[in-house]
Amino acid sequence: MIRIENLWYRYSSGENWVLKNVNIFLNDGEIALLIGPNGSGKTTLAKAAVGILPSFYGGEIKGKIFVGSVNVLEKPEEAFKYVGYVGEDPEVQLVTLTVRDEVMFGPSNLGLPLKEVFERAHWALNVIDSLKLMNRVIFELSGGEMQRVAIASILALKPRVLILDEPSAFIEAPLVRKLYGELRKIADEEGISIIIIEHKLDQALKIADKLIILRDGEVVSQRNIKELSFNEILKYQPQERIREEVSRGVRKRKGSSSKAIVKLQNVWYRYPRSQKYSLKNISLNIAKGVKLGILGPNGSGKSTLIKIIAGILKPSKGYVTRYNNLKVGYVPQNPTLSFTRPTPYDEVYETARNMGVREPKAETWRILKLLGLERYSKKPVLHLSFGYRRRLSLASALVGKPDIVLLDEPTAYLDFEGKTVLAEILNNVAKQLNTTLVIASHDTWFISEVCDVAVLLYDGEIKFEGETNELLKIPSLESFGVEKPFNVRGHY
Repeated sequence: MIRIENLWYRYSSGENWVLKNVNIFLNDGEIALLIGPNGSGKTTLAKAAVGILPSFYGGEIKGKIFVGSVNVLEKPEEAFKYVGYVGEDPEVQLVTLTVRDEVMFGPSNLGLPLKEVFERAHWALNVIDSLKLMNRVIFELSGGEMQRVAIASILALKPRVLILDEPSAFIEAPLVRKLYGELRKIADEEGISIIIIEHKLDQALKIADKLIILRDGEVVSQRNIKELSFNEILKYQPQERIREEVSRGVRKRKGSSSKAIVKLQNVWYRYPRSQKYSLKNISLNIAKGVKLGILGPNGSGKSTLIKIIAGILKPSKGYVTRYNNLKVGYVPQNPTLSFTRPTPYDEVYETARNMGVREPKAETWRILKLLGLERYSKKPVLHLSFGYRRRLSLASALVGKPDIVLLDEPTAYLDFEGKTVLAEILNNVAKQLNTTLVIASHDTWFISEVCDVAVLLYDGEIKFEGETNELLKIPSLESFGVEKPFNVRGHY
């Protein structure tokens, strides 16, 4: 059971309140779906519930948060005994070298017998269909695989309250269905209270008991799922309008006929100490002005391929040719790790200055305005939601008008409105500047909205290369771990 009473929070005295008089109650065994637009305060609320506000981030907090009979705000050191939290940035939660050690780490610190520790780790990995990762090294994992390991490591603790912040962000649809089914089972059998922060509602709505809407730091609605009609859900969460609004089918586009600006020839790549190749015999030509999507499930090699194209990684075998002194912009899967300055303005300005942009101040404001970041220009980067951090990472990548921009899972943690805005931004950038885009994602809707051509990557190999609309019509697409968007399925 978790009870939040009259909760207020702001990151520093004098700033606006990020949370405003929040009241939430969840019984044992109940699952609440917490939704709202980017920047509404969802992640801040989760951090408060787990006891790391204000002790870790500072700021001012008022109100009460009870887990059982314990007031987390008065005894934050007690929170870890009862509350499990998987943040929106799973990579920063992983602290050991191997998956086995990571998932066993938490139960081991509870002083449990070794046999029970191993049984819990085995069970938790099985819940998210990840037993095959047991002996893997953490740094070799894809973003989606890291997210699954982070979830498993918290499940292994068997907390009384479980808070998951965007658990489906990097995980493909079949695994999301399995995960949510298991969460419903755990809540029913173990009596665990679960709060899920989500933008993708189709699977989460099937298991939730309550829908909580947060907007501008305030709870504007808190109702039982059974009381809501589908039209009401559409009103609260614009992302689900995709089901009604894109029934026309994927727009057909023609790819660029320009000469290649990047050419990959028979590229293989294997990470140090790994016995398995992450990329196998990849040959690919990327033309000027093209918008290329790289689709594939977790662990298929998407991020590795992006890094090879960017020049961050060098092939183990094969060749990569970049023509005409190519200027490359790169947006990593985890944007937080790339920031070096305290505010969005400072981050973009320093990037512009270091690149020798003639008028760095003007360039900074141009890009911040383009990405809707001007109102957050002086806000501490670590206080931004993950969605806005991703926009900031893109802003830095666009400094100096690069020839090619590479984006790794750019829609993770974005709501539907955010995805739509980002798609418009990228399409405008590509059109106005004739910039080449390469986007690695398992978000088929986003790829269909932006990309002319696409490749399907599976187990390190290219299984298809061609126009995006043709790829998304492949009958067996879902057998490769890629879910078709609603407009291709023809549903609704």
